[in-house]
Amino acid sequence: MSEELPREKAKRCGLSALRDEELLAILLGSAGRGGNVFALAEEILEVSGGLSGLLKLSYEELTAVKGIKEAKALSILTVFEICRRLLELRRIEKEKLNEPGRAADWLRLQLGGEAQEQFLIIFLNCRYEVIRYEVLFKGSDTASLVAVRQILRKALLYRAVYLLAAHNHPSGHCSPSEADVDLTLRLKEGALYLDMELLDHIIVGPAAYFSFRQEKLL
Repeated sequence: MSEELPREKAKRCGLSALRDEELLAILLGSAGRGGNVFALAEEILEVSGGLSGLLKLSYEELTAVKGIKEAKALSILTVFEICRRLLELRRIEKEKLNEPGRAADWLRLQLGGEAQEQFLIIFLNCRYEVIRYEVLFKGSDTASLVAVRQILRKALLYRAVYLLAAHNHPSGHCSPSEADVDLTLRLKEGALYLDMELLDHIIVGPAAYFSFRQEKLL
């Protein structure tokens, strides 16, 4: 079977008409050294346990398949990572993170197990629906590194109405530092100046969280 067939089929009927192995064959491009790209696609699907398992494939598992070299493996895994992130964004976009407990549950999944401190901002619309979220800083004492101006510039770019700040304390102790309190107040004031509102600043650990809103510090 010609490896160009899926491309031609896609042009005629759209990508939705292609079988799983045909889609993967287009992504692979070729099998190298005269190999059969369809056989290669089928082998990858067998290793992954089907289409749903592709997003869980590791670099080691992929390069163990004969015909998959380093560059091709990285290209494929990059596509899978983009898919993973889009799926996660799609999932969180359905959430309304206007309650500290609900927001903390999601944030613990994202940050609670991280060994390194990370600072994250969630941008929300007027219905408290997520527009976008970004990890802005990583490393120790992130609060002292966060630039309120940078956050507000992004908020204007995304046309956010509400902001939700969060960072993790890998130690598990979620009480805010003086730098955390100072950052929260500066971000609150900056948001108000631009007719936005900082809903909360949540500090998460593996099993606990601290909400500035719940503790009436906002």
